Amino acid sequence: MEVEINWLAVILAAISNFVVAAVWYSPPLFMRPWLADTGVSHEKFASGFGKSLGVSVVTAFLLAFTIAYVAGLGREVYGGGTFTAAMFSALGLWLGIAFAVALAANVFEGRPVRLTVVQAGGTLVTMAVMGLIIGLLGGF
Repeated sequence: MEVEINWLAVILAAISNFVVAAVWYSPPLFMRPWLADTGVSHEKFASGFGKSLGVSVVTAFLLAFTIAYVAGLGREVYGGGTFTAAMFSALGLWLGIAFAVALAANVFEGRPVRLTVVQAGGTLVTMAVMGLIIGLLGGF
């Protein structure tokens, strides 16, 4: 089975990660709770921003590609529309992988529940927006 990828949809979905993160982790929303719960100072955050941004470019692209690929596989196997396949794939991957891993890691590390909610919530919104873009543009 071959899944064709719409690379424009994947690239736009990856870019959307940065728009969502800029809003989600802005001072009026969740920057302060995230900094407090991770123990990261403003200075440390600013000094490591370039490295974090570089890693985020790679991971955003991998995440968008994975959503598009899994949605394409799901559509081939189960049928249905492009939009539905992309949204179910994005939300299923979030619940079964992203949320599950974040929850387990934060519990084992003794992190506050609020941190899990902030991180998992941001990832949920990011993946939902990626699924929306991929679904609307026919990412596969």
